[in-house]
Amino acid sequence: HALLAASADPALQAPGLGVWLHRETEGHPFFLVSILQSILEQGSLAAENPSAWRAEALAFPPAAVPTLPEALRDSVRSRVARVPREVRSILDVAAVLGRRFDFDTLRAVTREPASTLLDSVDTLVERNLLREEEDSGLYDFSHDKIREAVYLDIGSTRRMLLHRAVAEALEPLASSETKEHAARLAQHYERAQVWTKAVTYLIAAAHHSQSLFATRETLGLLDRAVALVEAHPTAAEQGVQLQLYEQRGAARALAGQMQGAVADFERVIDAARAARDRMRERDLLIQLGMAYRRSDSYDRATECLAEALEASRAMHDDRHTADTLYHLGTVAWSDCRNAEAIEYHQEAVEICERLKLTDLVAVQAFHGRGEAYFADAQPEPAIECYARSIELAQSIGDKSYECENLMMIGWACIGYMGLGDYPRAAKNLEAGLTIARAADFEWHMGPLLIAQDHVRSCLGDYSEAWDGLNETLRRLEALKLVRYQIMAYNMLGYVLLDLNLFTEAADRFEQGLQVASDAKITYWTPLLQANLAIARTRMGRLDVQAELEQALSFAQARREGWFSTRCLEGLAEISLARGNTGQCLAYADELLRLAKGGKLREMMARAHRWRGEAFLADKAYGPAASELYCAAELSAQLGRLRLAWDVHCALARLCGGGGRPHEANNHQLKAQEIAARIASNLRGSDLKAALPACE
Repeated sequence: HALLAASADPALQAPGLGVWLHRETEGHPFFLVSILQSILEQGSLAAENPSAWRAEALAFPPAAVPTLPEALRDSVRSRVARVPREVRSILDVAAVLGRRFDFDTLRAVTREPASTLLDSVDTLVERNLLREEEDSGLYDFSHDKIREAVYLDIGSTRRMLLHRAVAEALEPLASSETKEHAARLAQHYERAQVWTKAVTYLIAAAHHSQSLFATRETLGLLDRAVALVEAHPTAAEQGVQLQLYEQRGAARALAGQMQGAVADFERVIDAARAARDRMRERDLLIQLGMAYRRSDSYDRATECLAEALEASRAMHDDRHTADTLYHLGTVAWSDCRNAEAIEYHQEAVEICERLKLTDLVAVQAFHGRGEAYFADAQPEPAIECYARSIELAQSIGDKSYECENLMMIGWACIGYMGLGDYPRAAKNLEAGLTIARAADFEWHMGPLLIAQDHVRSCLGDYSEAWDGLNETLRRLEALKLVRYQIMAYNMLGYVLLDLNLFTEAADRFEQGLQVASDAKITYWTPLLQANLAIARTRMGRLDVQAELEQALSFAQARREGWFSTRCLEGLAEISLARGNTGQCLAYADELLRLAKGGKLREMMARAHRWRGEAFLADKAYGPAASELYCAAELSAQLGRLRLAWDVHCALARLCGGGGRPHEANNHQLKAQEIAARIASNLRGSDLKAALPACE
């Protein structure tokens, strides 16, 4: 790193180049200088393909990185030239085997007598071309650049034959059931141009990776297999090729590559229709429908799934009927049609209970019913369904649904749409993130990270939440996951609202609504509209009530209770700002009724706060005190910092107006302490809170 930093040449400033050089040269000065000189001589690679430096170490040199410098190759050649002729062939086999090999495998490939081979290996160790690891008994090249130079000097035909010999020697070994062994065989057969076996072992390695929920690795193996069958169509029968595209479609969906997933599924569906395989077509339509749903194409998703449901009912296949009902419910839920989602998910659960299913269909059904409860502002029964789904998912080893259910429990515990239990939310979100990171579940990462940073902001860590949300938004934009981008914009605006940065908050809400409009997505739009109206009200605009009433009507008609609560809070605030205390009380009463029914503690606190503010505006000090002290108690229990600041400011005004200056001063001091904590948290951040002095 120091050497690169001292250079002014732009070719040596590529991200990750230092790490790549250290891995390739292992700090050897001659190799390091030789490769640096080669990079400079070859020109613009760093600018054209900076990601090459971050590639994983490969057994054989990839085309994307520079070839070995001639000076380095000549140095290795001169050392190898002094090796006896009968020993040189052993070195070639070792180079093809790759780094770290055992004596028995080397002997199986060379077919040399043990004593003769041992003498040859000892010679190579003495000449510092190979080294023996004392503890493991394995051999390795003294430096990988030596192995690479030897490998590149083997003639192409001989190299291909050696790869085949290595593969055939490795194939019968007992460890063939492991992912590493299958991947190694695939690589050797690919280099040997034995395409059928290369594809077979790539698929086997992908299967092993998938069982370990290593999504990115699975997708890479399937991509290689597809590339081989497309270049060499006889490498696999048509049925195997179609299964390969189906597997890759599923892996692409998990990795967030929705356009590619749709293309793979459509290819396989066309083949099923041509073969008039109605059952297979039905199963593939479900997968295609969910890929469309994840790419926010809800009309096309519904079309695919409705066709699959009709086929399942016609076949009197209750299990697949429940499966398809779940997916239809999920699409409806994602499209702000929770009333429909409730019906779909309820029927799916009833079928699963009647059939006593405990498989993936049951996992999905309970998960979906939980989502419908959650959107209907009923987090407790939602969490019960998620917990049941987790139990079933763990029994079948399904990490994806375990992760997603943990995520949804986290969301169901946050304040303005759930129970308001932030420690529980944080615990479940972290558990979900642990699984998502280990398994490369890119589809789950966005909402997990968004929720985690929202929890941080609600508990007063605005600086970390702000940085995290912006980073997650960039990640979602790169992946083109539009639905989650909308959520990120909303939560960014929410942070700014808490800090009284109303203009900036309104900008984020408007950006989220614009993204939703461009993509023709209604998901989360009532929430964004409510937050935008609140931001504009605090900017002094009082002309937003009609828009917010329309958003509330939309949410209520579709049983989107989790959005209705924020709309009602916004309408209470707007009404008070316009001087209509009676209307403020009416909206706050409706909010309190809804919050109590779902045990939404933070929304209960907010309802009490606006009821107190309305009574205070009317100088009804007794009822105002009752409401505001209730809100203060709840906000303290929740740890919701900004809400506590609002309530203490209101209590200071209440006590001041009621002739209790000492109590008013105490509440002012508490509000100032909260403001100081927020300011301290933002020190060093590009955000600055604009909380006014509490009077």
